[in-house]
Amino acid sequence: MRFATIFAAAAVLSLSAGAAFADSLNDFSAPLTLSATPGPGVWSVDRFPPATFQSQVAYGGHANTLEIGTVAADYHGGTFTDTQGRATKLESGTTFVSAQIYIDPGYLDTRSDARLAELWGVGTDGLDITAYPLLGVARVSDHLEYKAWNTLGGFFSLGTIAASDIGTWQTISYKLDGANILYGAGSFTGMTGALGTTSFDSAIVQAINTGGNRTHHFDNLFTSTGAVPEPATWAMMILGFGGVGLTVRRRRGVMAVA
Repeated sequence: MRFATIFAAAAVLSLSAGAAFADSLNDFSAPLTLSATPGPGVWSVDRFPPATFQSQVAYGGHANTLEIGTVAADYHGGTFTDTQGRATKLESGTTFVSAQIYIDPGYLDTRSDARLAELWGVGTDGLDITAYPLLGVARVSDHLEYKAWNTLGGFFSLGTIAASDIGTWQTISYKLDGANILYGAGSFTGMTGALGTTSFDSAIVQAINTGGNRTHHFDNLFTSTGAVPEPATWAMMILGFGGVGLTVRRRRGVMAVA
């Protein structure tokens, strides 16, 4: 995998003086290493393998994206094995994960309400798994919503995806902030309890098999082991990474809780 890795003094970005952090960006411009089991530098199966999981796919105006696909033949009629994706191990101490997701107009063709594509994480306290941050896109009635997981159980809505955002790339993220995990999706934010989580061990890209053939597209998987600044400073950081094309949006002060 091709990663742009940045080691920087946090003082340069007006964070804690003297602190250092490591940031990694996967722009999916190089082939992926797939594996049946977890390991450094590989994408391992989570729950059930998706029919396709490949990088270097041009889509939605991006020259290289991650394409994850499901097919009707792999539909099982149950939520566990119909959640089909792959996981990758993260830098030790990772506290922030984000990616771009393409809001496909075809999502509105889904025949019934369903979760569709999601970015997951595995939270740990250094010894045990403590929480699973999950967020992504779902169809609800005649529209699309961002859905996030309440670590005490159940999904909740972060907000309705605007018609003007369908057919565009949007950024989704989860961030460890003390006793909470903060979600971001497009212009919406939300939170849930961290349950003792001190870092994220893995990131998982999931497709929900709804019984048909469908592809989903992700890009610019970004992770950080340090404090993540407010959006204005975050935009300057992106320029420092070489203009990788991450979508940065001003977020409204909307807090959604279950």
